[in-house]
Amino acid sequence: KTTTYTPPFYQKPPETEQRLKAALAKSFMFNSLDEKDLKAVIGAFRQVDKNPGDIVIQQGDTDAKELFMLEKGELHVFKKFSQSETGDGKRVFQYDSAGDVFGELALL
Repeated sequence: KTTTYTPPFYQKPPETEQRLKAALAKSFMFNSLDEKDLKAVIGAFRQVDKNPGDIVIQQGDTDAKELFMLEKGELHVFKKFSQSETGDGKRVFQYDSAGDVFGELALL
């Protein structure tokens, strides 16, 4: 049985496409794609605006299926080391550069 996948496509200005292309060139998952496949990946990105304090992804999400790229601002990563731990857990990383990509594992 053959299944054909058609990726989503979100129209975006050329300057946005260029920013995405430059950022994806830094990612181990995307830096060796040919031009056609890279264009499909770039087309599948959609803009999602978040406010300070918003949760983007959460530890243990079993239905995570998106890759995210930081355009501006900063994103703090917290990890709970046990299920009994309360609150957000310990801050273990920070994304703070435009073009930082995270969530790649959700695509595997």
